[in-house]
Amino acid sequence: MESIEKLLEKYFEAETTLQEEDQLKAYFTEEKIAPHLVQYVSLFGYFEQSKKELSPGLAFEIPARFRYVRWMSAAAVLIIGFSVYFNYRQNQQQKQAEIAYQQAKEALEILSANFNNGAKELAYLEMFEQTKAKIFE
Repeated sequence: MESIEKLLEKYFEAETTLQEEDQLKAYFTEEKIAPHLVQYVSLFGYFEQSKKELSPGLAFEIPARFRYVRWMSAAAVLIIGFSVYFNYRQNQQQKQAEIAYQQAKEALEILSANFNNGAKELAYLEMFEQTKAKIFE
């Protein structure tokens, strides 16, 4: 009797183990219960009875219009995933194209600068040819 009272004190202090709670439930489901502990029978009896009952909210039929909701939500997740993936790939390709454009632009600027230097040299060569032509005439 004292051990049950101590377990009750521990139970209400939330310090019992699962095995101790099982002892309390077993005691309060017996027919021999101390008169001063009868008030706790409904508490532990309720727990045992509620284990056997099924929740009425869990036993329902899904209406026909909502039967494909799972498939539609999975399809929506896949579509969103693919669109994010392909958008990411497109942005990566666009960045690569921008980098290639900048590199080509820099290469053409270098080529243009070198071509302009070569054109200046050709101007000197043309002046040399004109002077030579005047001398030999």
